[in-house]
Amino acid sequence: MTGANNLAAASSTFDRSLESAVSSHWGELVSNTTPTAIHVAYHRNLAGMVEYLKFWACEGKGDARLVCEYWNAALWAHDIGFAFANGYCSARFAGAIETIMKGEGAIAVPGDSPLVRDGLLQIIAPAARASALPQTRAADPLAIAISRSQALAD
Repeated sequence: MTGANNLAAASSTFDRSLESAVSSHWGELVSNTTPTAIHVAYHRNLAGMVEYLKFWACEGKGDARLVCEYWNAALWAHDIGFAFANGYCSARFAGAIETIMKGEGAIAVPGDSPLVRDGLLQIIAPAARASALPQTRAADPLAIAISRSQALAD
């Protein structure tokens, strides 16, 4: 793998880990609201280490509330660790993010590429993804053929 491919792979793994943590703890993060998405913003320093993560609950266009922040360094008057905001709280989610930050987040990705300095993920509500799934399957010719074969076999 080239340096650029290693860089993309490390960022992609980190992004997938964050998405998995948010999806797994969705109900704990949004119990008092009905957001359509969670935005995750992060920043890497020049050494390639993640300095902070911010999680935002988004209900509509331009309407976002801070759920929590995780700071890996005491910067800009922030303490190291988790801080929940706006009435949100989940010890299990905090534990999942701590584990990610000790794993992929603790790995320095070379900061010589502008592509890894800042990251922004948009994670759609699991219910919205699930409701879109049957429509995708119905349009898939292979899924239709398998479904018809099973019906004939019965």
